[in-house]
Amino acid sequence: MSSDVKIESSLSTVLPKMNASDSIIDALGLILNGNSVVDFIRLHFNNDSEIDNFLKLNNFVLTEARAYKRIYHIYNDAINYLSSLEIDIPQEFKELSDIRELFRYASYIKGSKTLSKISCSILKVMHVLHHVESRELMYRSSISIEDLFSACEAKVSKAISELNRSGISIYHYSTCRENIFDRITKLIARKEIIAAQMFEKASFNIITEKKEDVLFVLRYLITNVFPFNYVVPGYSSSNYIDLVNILKSSDEYTKKIDRYQFTKESSNINSFADRVYMKVDIPLDINSLGIKIDEETAENLGFTIFSLTEFTITDVESHRKTEQSYINQQNQRLLLKREAIARITKE
Repeated sequence: MSSDVKIESSLSTVLPKMNASDSIIDALGLILNGNSVVDFIRLHFNNDSEIDNFLKLNNFVLTEARAYKRIYHIYNDAINYLSSLEIDIPQEFKELSDIRELFRYASYIKGSKTLSKISCSILKVMHVLHHVESRELMYRSSISIEDLFSACEAKVSKAISELNRSGISIYHYSTCRENIFDRITKLIARKEIIAAQMFEKASFNIITEKKEDVLFVLRYLITNVFPFNYVVPGYSSSNYIDLVNILKSSDEYTKKIDRYQFTKESSNINSFADRVYMKVDIPLDINSLGIKIDEETAENLGFTIFSLTEFTITDVESHRKTEQSYINQQNQRLLLKREAIARITKE
């Protein structure tokens, strides 16, 4: 039996150990297959506690007046948008007293298939509106990249400390930011790259003791650090951890495998056999960054800004097998330098 088979065999017991709900499974599948939440046809929340935690990760604590006003502002804009597309909105959604009803309908906790479908449509538009208007808020604010990165790093570093205390052994954890000179080199060396594509982002590198711990890390991140809906589609790995086969190895999950949405399609734009790689927009509260905004702005544009980050997560054995990739990266950087020098010194 090959070592890969042994590793996957050990992974087959992870989901029960994690007590992974259907919502967690779908979120992991979205990350590992590079899908988009906009393509989801239903949700899998089991109760209001799960819904409240998801909203909290999106920076909406409904007991706070500002969050209550803001989320209903987004909701009403979503209803108006769908109405402009001549999509019929049932009466149930015109008199919504609890925004969590959308998640209950979308998760089949209550209502009909028709109400579930409309709920999903409304939530998808709200997802996009929240992101777009949060970007507008960031452009209007005076937040520095340094403060943004520092807040992100503090949030992720705290999660890593909590993971270690919970018994998930992290072999290595580091953060980094791309050097300004490296970005300039890329812009000069590659004709097809424009400055607008060179996003500022913080990077996190996590190496676990065991491969199965990678799933525990992912689960912790999407339930404590960022909501799965803001994992950037198209940046993921499905070759490193085959979640579909893991599900099939468990009687509990096999019988309901068809309900999971990532089993129906896979984008696999970027696929890595040795790690999980993903880009994530992490939501941050602008007030916690020391920037005050008035009530009108908070209602119209919110109080959330997003910081683009990237995560590389692997286990120590896979990392050691692919240390050659570091040498390849160094060679690539040297090649870029030579190309940049050639272009700027051309006579």
